[in-house]
Amino acid sequence: MANNSKKTDSENKFGLDEIVEKVAGFFDKYEIKDPNTDVPEGNELGSSRELIEALTELDAKYRAEKLNVDYHDVGDIPESLDLQPVEYKPKTSEEITETVRTELDAKYAGEREEAESRYDEKTGSAEISRAETEADEAEAIRELGLAASAEAAALTENMVLQGLVNSTIFDMGAESIRKKTAEELETITAEYDLKYRKIDSELKQAETEYRNALSAFDLRYAAELMEGVMKLRGEEEKRLQEINDYNAEIKEREAEYQKDRQELLTDLYLQRNEAILEAAKAENEFERENGVSTEKAAEYQRRLALAKEFYSRYSPDEVGRMIEESRDYLALLLGTDKFNELGYWNFIERKQ
Repeated sequence: MANNSKKTDSENKFGLDEIVEKVAGFFDKYEIKDPNTDVPEGNELGSSRELIEALTELDAKYRAEKLNVDYHDVGDIPESLDLQPVEYKPKTSEEITETVRTELDAKYAGEREEAESRYDEKTGSAEISRAETEADEAEAIRELGLAASAEAAALTENMVLQGLVNSTIFDMGAESIRKKTAEELETITAEYDLKYRKIDSELKQAETEYRNALSAFDLRYAAELMEGVMKLRGEEEKRLQEINDYNAEIKEREAEYQKDRQELLTDLYLQRNEAILEAAKAENEFERENGVSTEKAAEYQRRLALAKEFYSRYSPDEVGRMIEESRDYLALLLGTDKFNELGYWNFIERKQ
């Protein structure tokens, strides 16, 4: 929009460094590169590009403020596709193994508990049988002892009545009782030894079955652990490859977008500058016939000051070549009179 408010001299004064910084910022913001365009001789930006770009921006600003002609920026073109790469930290071998192990522990927890339960049940039953057998054996031996004592007492009583306590007959009777008791004790011991061996066999069988169950379980567990680890590792590698492929794809897409965006921005910027220069050309021809307004003359004078400040970095001979190289651009942006004055300043005043 136009801004017709009156500005002080200090507000209207632009330093070359400020304008150049603005132009450089414009190029940096939109990442515009120097276009390789074919232009007629004498109409090149060449070594004066920095100055011409600054003067072009001044012209656009002047038209926006004074003539209600606003050359907008190149537009709100997104700087990026903003496609975010996927960040993924692959699982380590230890983490993969632990994951599979946790699943298998949950899967086989019931089976292991069942094997332990069967083992506990059989061993418990066998121990009960052993305790009962030991009690029965002790009772049988106790009864045998009681019977032997009773028989010995009867023998002694009979021998006393007969007066044969110290006789050979008494000794033979006592020996017969001891022999009989020993044989019966041996019979009892042999009988219960068989029972104990049967109980021990049951315990060993329970132990064997339990160990076999654990061994079979461990073999299955180990096999499934290896299979699970290989499978999960394959899935992990596939996932990582997919993520890498995706990240590579969006990087490629972003690079292509930046290339297309650069070309578009350059085209838009050149179109904008072309429109500014065309307007300046038309106005320059108008001024040749009708003269330059006081306000525009002040604007040209400010641009001339910037041009002098820029070219003062170089020798007169260098500036002469630079002005000749870009004379058409400079004549449009400075106006005919100030362009001629620039030449007089360089070729006459600076060489004095």
